[in-house]
Amino acid sequence: MKIRIYKINSKLDFGKYRGYTIYDILSKDPSYLQWCTRKVAFFMLSEDAFELLILALLPDRFLLDTFEIMKEKREILEDEKRLWSKWEAEATLREEDRDFWENFAEGCGDFSCDACPNTGCSAHPWN
Repeated sequence: MKIRIYKINSKLDFGKYRGYTIYDILSKDPSYLQWCTRKVAFFMLSEDAFELLILALLPDRFLLDTFEIMKEKREILEDEKRLWSKWEAEATLREEDRDFWENFAEGCGDFSCDACPNTGCSAHPWN
């Protein structure tokens, strides 16, 4: 499941506060956002929104747990970015391989031909 980052002005698209902005929920019921952070796998607050949540929950004993969960979600997000970059690099290599074989297929089939994309081809002895 892909993690969604909710900014201060983002509207919640699930739960009992569906349609409310994060700011409105922070003002009305900050513990709900804390609950979402801890229990909803795809939910993550932006850094600004999370700082406001910390300020709203300072006396809360679960604040440290919430902070640790946000940290873990940020690490997951970074892992997803690294995996995406790796996948893009592999896709580029596969595309380069495909281009090579398409060019090879256009030639006579001999790797050493000069007349076609391959050098020193036996089908083209003048090369």
